[in-house]
Amino acid sequence: MAVAGTVTSLAAWFLGLEQWDAAKVDQVILSRGDVHRMVEDLKWRTSQERAALPCMETGRADVVLAGAIILWRAMELFDFKECRGSSRGLRYGVLKAGATLGN
Repeated sequence: MAVAGTVTSLAAWFLGLEQWDAAKVDQVILSRGDVHRMVEDLKWRTSQERAALPCMETGRADVVLAGAIILWRAMELFDFKECRGSSRGLRYGVLKAGATLGN
């Protein structure tokens, strides 16, 4: 599971959402290839062009490329073929991971 603003922005963009829909974002599974393609697309866009993407949160356009690169490289490093997005935030992800590790 991947959480926080970069993943939710990428998931909403991947889905082509014009309006934010947490339920749809929470169902998205991004492959490592999907994330890589988004990195390649984002790196050629200006900050203004990134800001114009549907569902791009204010202030996220300047950092979404860096976040996408980190996500993509982490997926490569840990050999994750895919990740599921979550709109619930970082604390939820930490709690969910802790609960999973405890089992």
